[in-house]
Amino acid sequence: MSEAVAGAGANVVRLLEHAPDPVLVVDASDVVRHVGGPVSGLFGTGRDALVGRPLRELLPGWHRPSVEAAAHWSTRVEARRADGGAVPVECSLVPVPTEGGPLTGVFVRDISARLALEHENDRIRDDLASNVSHELKTPLTSVVGYAELLRELPDEELGPVARRLVDIVYRNARRELLLVEDLLAVTFTEEHLTRLTTDLVDLVAVVAAVVEERAPYAHAAGVRLVLEASGPVAVRGDAHHLGRVVDHLVVNGCKFSPPGSEVRISLDADASSATVTVADTGIGISAAQVDKVFERLYRAPGAIARLSAGAGLGLAVARSVVEAHRGTIALESAEGVGTTVRVVLPRADA
Repeated sequence: MSEAVAGAGANVVRLLEHAPDPVLVVDASDVVRHVGGPVSGLFGTGRDALVGRPLRELLPGWHRPSVEAAAHWSTRVEARRADGGAVPVECSLVPVPTEGGPLTGVFVRDISARLALEHENDRIRDDLASNVSHELKTPLTSVVGYAELLRELPDEELGPVARRLVDIVYRNARRELLLVEDLLAVTFTEEHLTRLTTDLVDLVAVVAAVVEERAPYAHAAGVRLVLEASGPVAVRGDAHHLGRVVDHLVVNGCKFSPPGSEVRISLDADASSATVTVADTGIGISAAQVDKVFERLYRAPGAIARLSAGAGLGLAVARSVVEAHRGTIALESAEGVGTTVRVVLPRADA
């Protein structure tokens, strides 16, 4: 037992020595003063080699949380092995009171196996969603196509009651087809993009088309769409999928904005990139929810409370498509203030 934890009490010392995961006991300067648990498998060296080293040398991504957050805090970083290798780990904290002053026990758990399992689960889920969506898309496309043909029939061949029923079939089949396309787009990756016919796309034209198409939707919600863009601005990619990204952002802006407000859509470009920004003054979300909104099927409490339609796929779809186009997407929001989403894509002529 090291002198650093000599006054911590027998039970605490026993816990540190026999912990199932490595424990690095650090002082207020985050220097390791004592080591417990099985450390050689994770760090590739013995306990004595770790004592006296700054914690950031062993956990390069380490940052100490606030005192208020420490009790329920955990983070994922990488542990640096003696041979230079890196291992993904999850860290949590526990206070270690001693005669010489309070120390902090950092419990370090190897999560390599868990991440591998999560990756495999994601792959299986993506395969299932993709396969099911493909099976659904073919008959739905046929239903939508035939419904469109029926809607084009003259009144003498399609009575008013039948036309109303056909319109209902068309609207619902079209809605389900868009949902299926969202499920497919969630699994969209850069690898899929390489298999598409990618063209030079005028991003200004894509954004303007979405704004024009969604103007009636915005009007019904009492929201005005304001477009600020000048072009053309060329990017390389798939115009349909990029249009779906902008569409999801515009619809979200309208859906969660109060009547009489504006949703502003702007496009700016520099020498290397183009940025599409969609900003609203709607209900906004909390900081805790910002990290979750890009997760599949996640719906913010505000959306559920307002009974807003949606499957929680829009932002997940947007992120998949944007990242497949080698771009980035970021969201800023504050409750009662509004939400701003920025999509940055590389310019084709950069």
